[in-house]
Amino acid sequence: MGMEDSTFSTHQSGMIPSGIEGLDNYLEGGIAEGTTVLLMAEPGAGSSLFVQQFAYGGIENNEYVLFFDSEQRPEMINSNMARFGMNIYPHIGKNINIIDVHKYREQGREDELYNKYLRDTDINPILGEMLSEITENESEKKCRTIVYSLSYFIRLAGMDPVVEAIESLSKRGDINKSVNFLHITKGMHGTTVENTLKQVCDTVIELQVEERSFNVQRTIFIRKLYGSIAPDNFLPYYIGKEGIKLDTTKRIL
Repeated sequence: MGMEDSTFSTHQSGMIPSGIEGLDNYLEGGIAEGTTVLLMAEPGAGSSLFVQQFAYGGIENNEYVLFFDSEQRPEMINSNMARFGMNIYPHIGKNINIIDVHKYREQGREDELYNKYLRDTDINPILGEMLSEITENESEKKCRTIVYSLSYFIRLAGMDPVVEAIESLSKRGDINKSVNFLHITKGMHGTTVENTLKQVCDTVIELQVEERSFNVQRTIFIRKLYGSIAPDNFLPYYIGKEGIKLDTTKRIL
């Protein structure tokens, strides 16, 4: 997969590539190490692909990726990523571990999910014992912890344990310079929930969709940027054969 703009040598120290071609230029060089990023996406914006490209960016950057997905089964993720030129099969169990949260929804075992992952543990109250799977990797490789989607956990357990979990993840990331990437469906939970999540996360990226007469305009808006002032313009993007890319031919002010 072509990711030249996201892996080029001008990445500043302490920054990691986003995996989205062209985006790192607007993120002051990439995603800051040790931070927690919130991706707020409207339906139809391509958020699952955005998250998958972020995961693949970690693999290409020799990081360890822990991917919790409540929306798709691992085989569907593998197939979809391969369709856009991201072959993760050689990396499964080495550089990436996909945790199948979706199976609990599919099999109607949500009580079991709650008992296993939402109870208090020594590590973290929402992801629980799953995070222990990356402990031995942290000394050797940086880790990207991806949760797709927080919306499911909010519906299942409410906001308090979710916020507590984000704070725990953020503390761990700050210590070992790992990045947490969390997704939520925009407009699903109300203004109070969205504002709370914006507050507890370091960087906030929004994916927006505008329906026009004959097409759909997709844009990225960087609402909050760790350690810097976020750009005040909307960044158009398109979805092609190699995934999401910024449309550098135009800019919406």
